[in-house]
Amino acid sequence: MDGRISFARAMLKGGRSDAARHALQAYLGSNPKDPDALYMYGAAAYRENDDTGAARAFQALVAASPSDKRAHYSLGITLARMNRLDEARRCFERALQIDPAFGPARQRLAELGGPPAQNGRSGRPPVNDEKHLRPGELLAAGHRRLSSFAGRFAFAAAIAAAGIALIQTQTPGRLRWLAEFLQWPSLGFLRDAAETTGQPQHREELQEALEATAARSEFFDGVLSASATGLLVVAAVVVLHALSSGPMTRYKIYERRIDVATGVLSRRQTSTWLYEIDNVEFEQSPALTLSHNAAVVVYLPPRPDAKPSRLRKDRSKLRIIGFGRFRHQLALFGEIRDAALIERRAMRNWWV
Repeated sequence: MDGRISFARAMLKGGRSDAARHALQAYLGSNPKDPDALYMYGAAAYRENDDTGAARAFQALVAASPSDKRAHYSLGITLARMNRLDEARRCFERALQIDPAFGPARQRLAELGGPPAQNGRSGRPPVNDEKHLRPGELLAAGHRRLSSFAGRFAFAAAIAAAGIALIQTQTPGRLRWLAEFLQWPSLGFLRDAAETTGQPQHREELQEALEATAARSEFFDGVLSASATGLLVVAAVVVLHALSSGPMTRYKIYERRIDVATGVLSRRQTSTWLYEIDNVEFEQSPALTLSHNAAVVVYLPPRPDAKPSRLRKDRSKLRIIGFGRFRHQLALFGEIRDAALIERRAMRNWWV
């Protein structure tokens, strides 16, 4: 491999599009039809908002590789940003002719008012709050559905029921048996000693033991009362946390990456490039099944610098739960799986 190609790929990876273009210009002077170099040059020009240069590179790529769906797709995105919509539409149509299952081209064609998808469904929830972005950047955005927290609500209901049961059945001296069990010497022994000997000392010891047992029993009653109140408070906190974390959990699915923001008071932003994905699974826990939700689990390669914690033991997973309706989740699973496969294949040849 030519060193200029390796250098350009490294520059693109590091965000140095200008340096990458400079290296690729020299290389393309002697290799004008190299598809890898043309694609990287077009990507670098696109990142620098040089739409004319990007379009020329992608047009050359289409001429060099007419059966490459990504070449037509990349040219279509560039033309769409140049407001040459009819030409962009034809590029997306050509990409779909090469591969009818190429979801990104179908989505772009739908955004431009093209024909509907062949399978009759869009596969993504509508973009409802990211209209300020340029066309072609964001595929889908939304937040976690509140119904996906059905398990937390059921857990809170069980805790609240236990607290209410403790309050309703609370009677003074309910744990006196425990207080007597912890008494040493036992009350029975002290009573026998007081009745047998009749000495004032033994009667005083019995009286002190009875008072200590009564005080201990009263303390246990207070612990039970506080525990019942604590259970109700915990149930309320669980419900409030679920209500807050629902709209605060935001998902943004881009062409080549996934952004997930979680947390209520302490926010955490997770970003994953599609080419990093090892595997994608579609799963439903009992709570998600009952609430008509599902989870798309994205498996990532382990990172040595990300140490697991007690609250989050596995940092190699990214879970997208309750994003849109069930059919949207199922379609999203298929599209992320296919897109990740495409990106991994593309990374073998060039930096996307």
